[in-house]
Amino acid sequence: MRFPAVLLAAITLFPARAGSAAEPKTELDLPGYIAELDRWDAAIAGLRQAPLEAEALRRELPPSWAVRVEGRRYDVSTIWLRARLEAVKKNPKSGRDCDEIQQHLQALRAEALRLSGLPPPPGVDARAKLDTILQRPEFRTVHGPTRLDQLRERIRQWVDEMANKLFGGMQSHPMTGRIIFWSLIAALGLVPVVWMVRRLLAGQSPLALTLEAGRQTAKTWQERAREAFAAAARGDYREATRLAYWAGVYRLEELGLWKTDRTRTHREYLRLLPSNHPQHNTFSEITRHFELAWYAKREISADRFGAVVKNLERMGCVFPSRPATGPS
Repeated sequence: MRFPAVLLAAITLFPARAGSAAEPKTELDLPGYIAELDRWDAAIAGLRQAPLEAEALRRELPPSWAVRVEGRRYDVSTIWLRARLEAVKKNPKSGRDCDEIQQHLQALRAEALRLSGLPPPPGVDARAKLDTILQRPEFRTVHGPTRLDQLRERIRQWVDEMANKLFGGMQSHPMTGRIIFWSLIAALGLVPVVWMVRRLLAGQSPLALTLEAGRQTAKTWQERAREAFAAAARGDYREATRLAYWAGVYRLEELGLWKTDRTRTHREYLRLLPSNHPQHNTFSEITRHFELAWYAKREISADRFGAVVKNLERMGCVFPSRPATGPS
């Protein structure tokens, strides 16, 4: 037997799983299917006077009607009816959705009657009437359930089935399964958010330490000189020479020759000092001792460090009392 186009459009061509919680409990033959369509047509007619009953009807609606024809079972999807009942619930004052539901039910009934061989109601050509309705401008964007709609419906059915298995006493509350499902989705969605926030906070830690170090105020040449004499007293003339060099840098900053910048190299500092400046040769000599001690890693004696100190004195560094530069 060949199914007409309208009925085939409403049928999901895959067998339902055995034991599925969302599967209709009974199968309908064609007369029973027609009677079911009539029952829903009457219910929709009553919905016009009591639109608040749309939610109760939607809960009563099975996911599909199981129809057995000539030994084969077909599932007639009710996704379209569920969506229309949801629209009635959101906009109870509009009767347009009820009109569309009844027109669709009447078209399905007419096709079922034609399939069963029974004569259609006198003066009614359901297929022609449906085609005329669907050609109206307001129905140009209307279409049946898409694959995405069917996938969503299957997911919803799966959630209901899992809820029934996990919470046997809550089978009469399908909303509970949906709440649990969306709660799990929300929890899973929070996991990457928390991970990203923690990574961002962790990534900012080194930056915070760097900024803290950058806020240190520059030392004076006197502080560097005291540190240099302390290192010399320990016998560490290499470190003492390095600190004495920086004492010279800060001394020239004090004289207004530059603004100390720790990112500059010693050679850049030397190039900033004009060759005809009175302090050029003195600072150049201090720089040479610093290079030999720090970069060439030459062994620095107390006499070499003393020469650096004398150059600092020529630059105007006054040491009230020079500490001992080594063991006596």
